[in-house]
Amino acid sequence: MSDLLNSVSHLLFRVQNGSGVLVSPSSKGYSYILTAKHNLEADEDGDVYLLAHEIKVTAQDGAILIIADYLIHPDLDLAILVTDKELNSTILISKDIKDGSTASVVGYPEIRDGELGQDQLREFPGTVARTTLEFTVVSLDDIPDHTQLIGVSGGGLFKERENDFILCGIQSRIEGDPSREHHGRVRCIPIGYVEKLLNSKINNKGYSLIFPDHFSCFSKVQPRIFLFDAVQTASSILFLKGVLHSIATDLLAKNLPKPQDIYQRFHSLLLVNNSAEEDVFHPLLWITYLEFLILASIIDKTSVVNFSYLEQEQSKRRFLFSATSKNWTSLLRDIYTSDLTGLSKDGVIIVSTQDKSSSAHALTKVTLSGVIADIGRMQPGAMRIDRPMTNAALEFRLYHWAGLHHQCVISKEDDYSVFFAGNPGAGYMELLEKIRDEYHAFI
Repeated sequence: MSDLLNSVSHLLFRVQNGSGVLVSPSSKGYSYILTAKHNLEADEDGDVYLLAHEIKVTAQDGAILIIADYLIHPDLDLAILVTDKELNSTILISKDIKDGSTASVVGYPEIRDGELGQDQLREFPGTVARTTLEFTVVSLDDIPDHTQLIGVSGGGLFKERENDFILCGIQSRIEGDPSREHHGRVRCIPIGYVEKLLNSKINNKGYSLIFPDHFSCFSKVQPRIFLFDAVQTASSILFLKGVLHSIATDLLAKNLPKPQDIYQRFHSLLLVNNSAEEDVFHPLLWITYLEFLILASIIDKTSVVNFSYLEQEQSKRRFLFSATSKNWTSLLRDIYTSDLTGLSKDGVIIVSTQDKSSSAHALTKVTLSGVIADIGRMQPGAMRIDRPMTNAALEFRLYHWAGLHHQCVISKEDDYSVFFAGNPGAGYMELLEKIRDEYHAFI
């Protein structure tokens, strides 16, 4: 079984005799199954559609989903089914897919109707042959014929990036006329049309836009914060992790803004320049951003983190994310050409990435001198910083988030092992002061 099927198979459903993909809206109480609208046709003429309760949506294990409503695109082969209850989907979505890029279509071929579990599905790897505003054509590697593709309509078009599989479209039909030609190409509806349909007048009940599940609340990523996996003895930082998690819980109880609201307010300000647009949906961004907010609140001695506080933070500490797993120092030019407008002189840039190879939290003098020279040769206007600043590498301090954890906690785990609840001189307040001093030295 491929990595793609292992990652997304539980999010693929049969829709009538076709396929569909589960995605999460930003509102609670329901979910969406994206599919091709021709799967919902009640007659061969295609001008009458099944009623919502007549649509049969089946999971891999045979469970039947109840469909409460649906939206049908007036022109394109796209439909959004609305389930009667909330289901969890972790799929990332992106409108960015280019000619020549590799991608795969996943769905339920009719010829596999007798199989069980994941064996009902098939992945069709291929290459994007052509993209337009209204469709994406994918040339499938094995050149499957029409009989192999029956039932796949409504399945997902996925691309892979940094070990994540990202939904880019919904498979609609075979390209051309299968009765006269055989070339193994399929046409897909770009995922951007889902947003357009939800923003249209057709959505007269106000169904919400699609966001990943963790966009609904930071509590979704809270279990994954401050893992400190590299410590040699997990018990040495057990009390520290408990304290940091309790602060997260307190911030959530005091109306810490939701990731989707922060996204709508700051959006590209959260990303390193030239990052893929889907990076803003990556769970690691919101895991590390929550860590950052917790530690900033400790340093600033505040118990409430709201948008007023976040706006102030933007002026003294700028948090940036990239989903790359390459060495973070390869991003220096992009980091310093990110939107740093409003960041005060001597402000701090904090970068979070998937780079796990380095424990370096800051640039060496040699690297810093090189990037200062590099940025100094840039064309005027290449950097988005406030005038009269001239060189971002000179104006701001730069740290890598995982490297800071290594510097402030992992390399000093013995220092934290003495802290236990109730120990005189080594309790909750003393631990807060310890962690405040360690991180405040940098941010």
